[in-house]
This record gives sequence, structure tokens and C-alpha cells, in this order.
Amino acid sequence: MEKASQILMTAHSAIQHVNVQPGLKKGQTTTPSFKIKVTKDIPYQVLVDANGKSRHHEKHHLNVAVPTELLASSPTGLLPVVMHVHGGGWKRGDRYKEFYGAPFMGQALAEKLGCISVIISYRVGERFPAHAEDVASAIAWVYKNIAAFGGDIERFFLTGHSAGAHLVSLIALDAQYVNAVGVPISFIKGVASISGIYTLSHPMDGGFNGWANWAYRKVYIHGTFGDVVKDWELASPITYVRKIAAEILKDKVEGAESAPAPAPPSVTSTASTSSSSIETPMSPPREQKDELLTKFGDPLASPRRSGEHDEDGTKQAEEEQKEMLETSTPPIVSVIGSYKDAKNNTEHLTVDLIGSKNHYVPPFLVINAESDLGLEYDGRVFFTALGDAGLIAEYASIPTTNHATVTRSYATIEKIRDFIRRTINQLNGVEIDDLEIL
Repeated sequence: MEKASQILMTAHSAIQHVNVQPGLKKGQTTTPSFKIKVTKDIPYQVLVDANGKSRHHEKHHLNVAVPTELLASSPTGLLPVVMHVHGGGWKRGDRYKEFYGAPFMGQALAEKLGCISVIISYRVGERFPAHAEDVASAIAWVYKNIAAFGGDIERFFLTGHSAGAHLVSLIALDAQYVNAVGVPISFIKGVASISGIYTLSHPMDGGFNGWANWAYRKVYIHGTFGDVVKDWELASPITYVRKIAAEILKDKVEGAESAPAPAPPSVTSTASTSSSSIETPMSPPREQKDELLTKFGDPLASPRRSGEHDEDGTKQAEEEQKEMLETSTPPIVSVIGSYKDAKNNTEHLTVDLIGSKNHYVPPFLVINAESDLGLEYDGRVFFTALGDAGLIAEYASIPTTNHATVTRSYATIEKIRDFIRRTINQLNGVEIDDLEIL
């Protein structure tokens, strides 16, 4: 137990300094720095007590950094917006604490990328879903107010680290949080999730009952999310990826079954056509439909829970984790292209479908540190699940970084920059190679 606690708390020990040369253009060794203006301590939510008095919680504040000269020269007078959510195990952290990376991220996103950056604080040390509700409230503030700073609400992106990555991923996949504050889920155009937790019950290798996952739950999960496995799953981003995958499959199966039969060929008095030569539509074989619905689940049924078929959920949790790792290519959508950028240690997967007819899901960039407390396992599982669901996803591992330093590396900023540029190009229908610097 002592060994497990030491490993889990590595991210909260001495900081390693990473010397990474940034670059915005090919061949450059340093990036330009745009002059920025920072507006601090803006309240994004007002609380009303039992006596009707309003007050601002100390954590319900954010900072906005604007590259002023770049904004002044922008043809549209608007710049993309990136909001970053810090980590800290849902128990600690703040937008001002260097250790958790938010100050660096806020400054680098504005100075190096030329985006308007927003870094937020949120309530920590409380029971979930307080954290997610606060992040959603901050998103609502951006949605309603960022245009006054020159922010383009059509180009809004989320980034998060560790617990913050869990929160932004969950919010982007489960629309209830932004819907509750009057924001359409389509407002989020992309998510860069850094060293995140996507499977709350067992984000590390070794299965549900592995010692690392047991110690992790003991330190981080029980106090924030309670002791019920079902509640952990409802707060796990991967749960909603699998649900969306099932709904996409359902759409495809129903579409195939309801497709009208083609008109029979014309028959003239001088020619006849045998019935055997007329093609008719066929629905997917029953056994194929059963196999796929078994694999991804029926979206009309209750979601599977890790404790339903065995006492502690061990068997099903391990089977689901193994299943996600073994399935590496999307089985229910056509892939436009996939490639691995070996030089930059990045994998890319592009598909022709975002979500299902009932869901909008933004593109994801999943990032892990080279040494990430074992969370790189969950990052790979989550990336694989996104691909299997037919969603746009990229994966990157940042060399020479650990869980604590990955949000203080310009290599991380570069990955986010490239992801944002590609996503904006795809939104605008522009080829990736033609993309200009932000």
C-alpha cells in the first residue's frame, strides 16, 4: 500500500524541468510571442444564498488573455478561444498554481498560438458533480461574453489536464451539463484532453482489482464520487463513448432495414427478366446484428454496469477493458484515412461520421505524458474507444514529460496548436496543408 501511494503521488512531488524547443512553422526553432493583455479574476457564476443575497464563490472566477496586436490585425476582428481546466485529483488546484499547469497553459495558448485563452478555477474537494457544473458554468460565461474580448464563438475549444481532462471530456460527451446552462453542445468544436481519467473504476493496467487501481480509488475516487460502481460509470467519459457507438450502430441497422426497395427494371413486350436477376435490398444478417448489438450494447436498454453480473464487477470490468484494447479499427463506420506521424509520435484517425443522428461529438486530441502514472493505459483505451465509435480522434505522447510537467511543455502546446488548426480547417472545408498560422 505504501508503494502504491508513493507511485500515485509522484505527480505531486518535485517538478522536473523540460527543455523543449517550440515551433509554429516547419524549420523554426522558436515561436513568435504575441503581446497579450490579461484580465484577471472575472466572476463567471453568482450564487444566491437562502436569504436571497448574491455572492461569488472564491473559485468561481476566471482569467482571460488576449493577444491584442494579433486581434487588431485579424481580418475578422475575432480569434479562436481555448478554455483550459486545471487538474489536481478533484481535490486541489487553482488557475494561479504553477504546479497544476494552468498559468503556463493560459499564457502559452495566447502568446504562442494566438488564441484568446481562458483559465478557470472551480470548486475542489467537494462531491461530484459540483466540479462539472462549475466547468459548464464557465463555458456558459464564455458563450455569452467572450465576443466582447474579440473571441470567436464559432471556434471554441476545451483543454484540460488530469482531473480537468476528465471534466472537459465528460462535458463534451454528456450534453446534460452544458444544456443545463443554456449552451448547445455544438459550441464545443474540439477537446484536447491531457493525461486524463476516462474510466474512473480502473484507469490503470491490471484490471479492476489490480493494486494500482485499488489504491487509486482509495485516494481519489471514493471521497469525490462515492462508493457505488454505477455512479463511477455514470461519471466516466468512456461510458458515453460506448453508448454513442451503440446508437450509431442502431442508426445504421435501422437505416438498412428501412431503406426502400429499388424499382424493378422495366419490362417490355419484347424482353423478359427473370426474377433471379433482380437485385433486392437485404438487411444485415440477423446473426451479424446480434453480434454487433452484443458487442456495443443496445442503446435502448439500460447501460451495462460493472457490478451487475458479479459481486465486485471485476470480471465484467476486465472483459470490457480487454475488449476495448483488442478492437483497434472502427467496425461500424468507413474510415477516410488514418496515419501515424512517427516523427511527432502522433496517431491520427479521420472518419466520415461525427456522432449519430442524436449526438454531436467534437473531435478529440488525447495526450499522455511519456511517464504518466500509468494513466497512459486509460488514454489508449479511450482513444481506441473513440475510434471504434467512429469519432474523430488523435493520440499523442509527449516525450521527456511526466504527469506533472506535461502542461508546462511547449511540445504539448504544439500538439494542441496542430489539432486546433486541423479542426478549424475541417470545419471550413480547407485542406490541412493550406492552413495558415493561427
